[in-house]
Amino acid sequence: MSVHDELMGDASAVLIQHHGRSVTYTPAGGSPVVIQGIFSSRSSDYVDAADGTPIDELAKLTILNSASEGVEAPGLDDTVAVDGVTWAVRRIEERTATMHRLELRRVTFREKSGPEHRMRR
Repeated sequence: MSVHDELMGDASAVLIQHHGRSVTYTPAGGSPVVIQGIFSSRSSDYVDAADGTPIDELAKLTILNSASEGVEAPGLDDTVAVDGVTWAVRRIEERTATMHRLELRRVTFREKSGPEHRMRR
């Protein structure tokens, strides 16, 4: 590893430790591990429609590429829990020697209640 890679690795670790939050990363078929990550950019594909309409929510997560402080090899069947909400790893956007940037996805459903709407159970 070059001096540049070592400096970038140190900078990445400091940024994630300072700006990150605790997330629980669970590899497919593996045990969960609590790591630090920067969680951001929530968006959703939402259409104002009838009860039960699926809402596709997307987010980004940046984590360290490290066996001791992050994840060495993220996979598409892995999950991440952030503030008690579970997200699936949808895509690995970027892999560097020091970090991974992941796109996360979860599907929720629009629910309405009231006299004119049925309740989803």
